[in-house]
Amino acid sequence: MTAAGVRWSLKTHQRGWRYEDTLRLFRLADALPDIHAVYLNDHLYGESLETWTTLSACLAQTSRVRGGTMVTSNSFRHPTILARMTTTVDIISNGRLILGLGAGNEAFEYATFGLEFPAPRERVDRLEEACVVLKAAWSGEPTTYAGTYYRLVDAAFTPLPVQRPHPTLILGVKGDRALGVAVRHADEWNWNRSQSDTAEFLERMDRLDALCEAAGRDPASLPRGMGYRRLLSEIEAGRETFDDAVEVTQRCIRRGASQIVLMVGTADQFESEIDFYRERFIPAVLADV
Repeated sequence: MTAAGVRWSLKTHQRGWRYEDTLRLFRLADALPDIHAVYLNDHLYGESLETWTTLSACLAQTSRVRGGTMVTSNSFRHPTILARMTTTVDIISNGRLILGLGAGNEAFEYATFGLEFPAPRERVDRLEEACVVLKAAWSGEPTTYAGTYYRLVDAAFTPLPVQRPHPTLILGVKGDRALGVAVRHADEWNWNRSQSDTAEFLERMDRLDALCEAAGRDPASLPRGMGYRRLLSEIEAGRETFDDAVEVTQRCIRRGASQIVLMVGTADQFESEIDFYRERFIPAVLADV
């Protein structure tokens, strides 16, 4: 991966943010041509607005920057409902939606809000079936599908999304079975550095290549992304150093990471965080890749 091929994106957890704050982030990113996308978390806990309605409103008031989720839990919404939602947002944004989707991994959240939290195998199986349902819905063709968890009977979904054949689908997963789902269905794979170390990212990259080859898919056809939590605050707190973060990012880009997702924190600080990323961190990374 060369420096020219790297996309730089932003992400907010939204907790404590007003709608006006999130819209301000989107509008700022929309005016910065080096920012590819803005992603929202999708959680039920914390003082935050609902993700999809907020995303729709922000994309309606911007024109260039892409927007999406990083990531939506598959088990929060039935895939037929999610298909309608994503199509609607893609139309509203004139084809700028990115759907980041995962199997769900925070058991306490499900217990707190009364949602079923299946075993890992079932969550991965549900994720695969959801990908099948989503792509069938986005195709506009009448579909009958009898999965273990989701079913369609001569179902057709119209109107169609702007993006063809469908909105960009990123899967944020890391286990072997879930990586297999990404190989079969994803347009891109994403890894969250805050939940595991860099060595695991590099190993998972190798595993993805092997799974692609076994499935007859060109590994180069599955772009890879990595995400940071609030890097500036991690550096200021001494939990990360600037030089180490630069070196790690360079290693991941050299190995094939083509999208770097940088998280911002509180609503009153994100402008300075974006300045840090654009003026210091990104130039330092690109100086040697």
